[in-house]
Amino acid sequence: MNLGSYLVGATAYMASLYKKSPVKPFAPLLSKLYFNVLNTGQGASVVHKNIDGINFELDLREVIDSEMFYCGSREPQTSRTLELICNASDIVIDIGANVGSHALPMAKLVGPSGRVYAFEPVPWAMDKLKRNASLNGFSNIVTEQLALSDENLGHVDMEFRASFKIGSAKGVDDKGQIDNGWWQECDRVSTKMQTLDSYVAEHSIQRIALIKLDVDGFEGKVIRGASETLSRFKPVIIMELAPAWVEMRGDSCLAIARQLREMGYRCFAEATFDEILDVDKLILGIEPGQGFNVVYAVHKPMPRPSEASR
Repeated sequence: MNLGSYLVGATAYMASLYKKSPVKPFAPLLSKLYFNVLNTGQGASVVHKNIDGINFELDLREVIDSEMFYCGSREPQTSRTLELICNASDIVIDIGANVGSHALPMAKLVGPSGRVYAFEPVPWAMDKLKRNASLNGFSNIVTEQLALSDENLGHVDMEFRASFKIGSAKGVDDKGQIDNGWWQECDRVSTKMQTLDSYVAEHSIQRIALIKLDVDGFEGKVIRGASETLSRFKPVIIMELAPAWVEMRGDSCLAIARQLREMGYRCFAEATFDEILDVDKLILGIEPGQGFNVVYAVHKPMPRPSEASR
């Protein structure tokens, strides 16, 4: 380990203590110092951490990795929801898997007799997902470097964003519209694009219990391309509602909600599974540029007996 790595490790440890402090004086100054240390050299910001029994390679310059390092999860409510409803032997699908922040915990939850299909079109994110899987010896993750949509197009050249650097442009203006900052952070990717329905048929998948869906606005297209799969298996869907990103891709969250409603799906809050009766009102109330995850299911999700009392 070189001096840069020692410095990053020590700084990360001090930052973790600082984050737990109820009082945070000098926050702007310390934040600037922290980010300067993370950029002291290539690879110096990369650390390894065991989170709930799972080994991760984390780059502390990335928002997702940093939140996992300091908080134990990128999305605590989503992580809790997965803990409640992922069962041993389940077949689950992670669409927009990124570096595996949810795919790996799901692999642990479904166990050796279950399977996780993880889809991620950006090469560097997929490479990191594979490294994280190998750190744990998971053999029940099927990684697919492709983009799911509503068409089977073979290979396409598109811009996708998988890296969310700390301090980088947010990409959303004051009116909640996607601006140039978003596109500047994207990767130009050549990738296969197909529907989930065609993938399920090609690989003779006979059951699916759960789909986690977070694809920065492609949600509507993915759902349209999965209509047969959803009708056949009726999996629980954990998905992001983020109007600005969905509109960027030519869809609307209201239309997605209507489509799922017509397929017999109901909307629930994460973790509590309280039913959201007026989904349209919820969507219209989302602040510009914001979004959050909800659970869609034909029937109210039932937590595993061992988890229900927690």
